[in-house]
Amino acid sequence: MTTICRNRAMDLIRARTRRPADPAGTEVLAAHPGLVDDPHDAAMEEMATRWAMAHILALPRTEAEAVLLRAVVGLDATAAGKVLGKRPGAVRVAAHRGLKRLARTITDHRRTTGDGHG
Repeated sequence: MTTICRNRAMDLIRARTRRPADPAGTEVLAAHPGLVDDPHDAAMEEMATRWAMAHILALPRTEAEAVLLRAVVGLDATAAGKVLGKRPGAVRVAAHRGLKRLARTITDHRRTTGDGHG
């Protein structure tokens, strides 16, 4: 059962990054004028989230799952291990390796683009 849930969650995350949700109509946005204080900040946050998710999903599967459950969802190693069917130590190692790869990716991205903001 956990394998089915895990696979379904990964499929949904991948689908969201490929096909973002349909934008809301102007009438919906007008009904919530204070929803976004700064559209620029909101847009930058959305772009950063998409960039991060794309790079997390590019990790080897074990590392991607561990990073998603530990760093994104916020589960501890024991809970993440139950979801993944792995020992907590194995989840900690996979998350650590995945986060190290992501750090290298960010560093490489900054070097190649000259962007100091990731």
